[in-house]
Amino acid sequence: MKKILILITIVFSLPTFACLESNLYDNNKNLNSIPITKQGDMNTCYAHSIAQLYNIQVAQNKEQFVSPFWIAFIHKNRLVHWSPKNMDFSIAAWAYKDLRKYGTCNFSIIEDKMHELKRGVPYNHDQFFYMLKHYFKVKFWVGVRSNKRFEYVVEKLFKKLKRKSIKFDYPWFKEDLYTILTPLRAQTSRKRFFNYLKKYVFKNCLDQRRPVRERLVSYGMKDESNDYLEKRTTDYLASGKPVYIGHCPDVVYDVDPRGTKDIKVKPRLLKAISGKCGAHYAVLVGSRKSNQNKCQFLLRNTYGKGFWADGYYSCFCENGAGKRADCSKKQVEKNSDLTVLGCWIDSDKLLSNTYELGTFRL
Repeated sequence: MKKILILITIVFSLPTFACLESNLYDNNKNLNSIPITKQGDMNTCYAHSIAQLYNIQVAQNKEQFVSPFWIAFIHKNRLVHWSPKNMDFSIAAWAYKDLRKYGTCNFSIIEDKMHELKRGVPYNHDQFFYMLKHYFKVKFWVGVRSNKRFEYVVEKLFKKLKRKSIKFDYPWFKEDLYTILTPLRAQTSRKRFFNYLKKYVFKNCLDQRRPVRERLVSYGMKDESNDYLEKRTTDYLASGKPVYIGHCPDVVYDVDPRGTKDIKVKPRLLKAISGKCGAHYAVLVGSRKSNQNKCQFLLRNTYGKGFWADGYYSCFCENGAGKRADCSKKQVEKNSDLTVLGCWIDSDKLLSNTYELGTFRL
């Protein structure tokens, strides 16, 4: 009996894990120069997360930044899985393997090409690629050789975009579609989406690639405990390393009790294809202990500059003068001058519904 009591005393006297305090916005020059993106309906979050991880932690200057659309292109151009020949949806670790295999190119090459192709239309890059992939789908069934068919394709595409896509900041206008697509008509008449991207969008990148040598540390795909994942992740963040995270946003960002259940699937990776989950990637750039004595992660998202989490949470915001502080949902809704840089999400809720984490081993 004495041995049992001694063992219990030892167990309860062991030091508990302390949630480490860190915020990479405080001292990371690259992180502070990367704009908040809004992927809308493009679903390239896996590529955005890998690109941001690389750009925050590895790139020496903006010219070395990696484009998420280059990552999506080289990855999905050859990979056969549940969404072939589209740039959207995948596992981040798989995409990074292709980035290491094929290398990357100077950031300005892609930016200059995108500026040329958009011809002054204020689409962000995600919106442009989303429009382009649906143009090729409609064109495939109709063709664009005659003027009448081309006009029919643009009309059908416009109706489809208005019906299916409402998550981009800039609205769809038929005149913008003509502005972009008319000069591309001859180039796209006999080509499909990825063949066009290879010849006319990423050709210079294919000709001028730079090797990517950094090793990715990917974890959390098995049945590790939340405590293990929390300890490992806060250690990385405290050492200045951001961490990408694949998780279930439908559960994580909603604090309603009906949405708090852990999806009991092993390995964790299978959560990504569960209908109860909804697969999404983002980047962790900080950790702290909340007023409720909970460990929280600062999650930088691709949902735009607004307050994308439940009102229960607080976010980290920047005003027009560059001043940064925590902010509430009501403050952001009342003040259009505030940009959400990330939201503080309870680690237990997040990690219970995580299927992949990763960072670079430098």
